[in-house]
Amino acid sequence: MNISNEVKNAICQFPWSSKTIRLKGKNILSCDFLLKTLELESLDKVAKYYQVTRPTVYNNVKKYLPELLSSSGGEFYAR
Repeated sequence: MNISNEVKNAICQFPWSSKTIRLKGKNILSCDFLLKTLELESLDKVAKYYQVTRPTVYNNVKKYLPELLSSSGGEFYAR
């Protein structure tokens, strides 16, 4: 997926709850994680890329970036 500079800037300048997300013992900048997620286009591909399970990605997003979850606690939504 080709991500416009406008979208990249918006993602990187948004005041996320946490500046980093922790996956597999490593801190990843929230901005980098979100841009990679958009690039890969699916939670399964993101999990494979970071070599973790899908529930691990979901649980860590829930913990570190709760803004990405809908108010019902379901799927990720576009910000």
